[in-house]
Amino acid sequence: MFEAPHTVQSGETISLRAWSYLEFSANYADYLNLLAALRAGAGQAEPDPLQQSLLERVMAASVRANDLDLIAVADVPGILEAVFDLNRIEEMAAKPLGLHSRVVLAMESAQAKARGTAAG
Repeated sequence: MFEAPHTVQSGETISLRAWSYLEFSANYADYLNLLAALRAGAGQAEPDPLQQSLLERVMAASVRANDLDLIAVADVPGILEAVFDLNRIEEMAAKPLGLHSRVVLAMESAQAKARGTAAG
């Protein structure tokens, strides 16, 4: 499995793991739900238990177990961004939308051609 180094605030380097194909579905859902929970909980005095659970799952899926104790709270935003980049989450979100648009355009084109053939 592919790993990438990431330096935390203490100066230590941890290893971030890219998700395998079989892990991606659950980890992707946890990652998106974590971002939504963090956004919804911004400014709250106490952490949300769901937020904490999702953070623990995303970290466990993305950071080597023996590196987890090297992470400080201040490291979390940088790690979340590195996980985003490592797993190409932007591409995973954008590519299906682009492909869907191409399919819709192809279907519209085929329908227009079929109507033109039937009319002519």
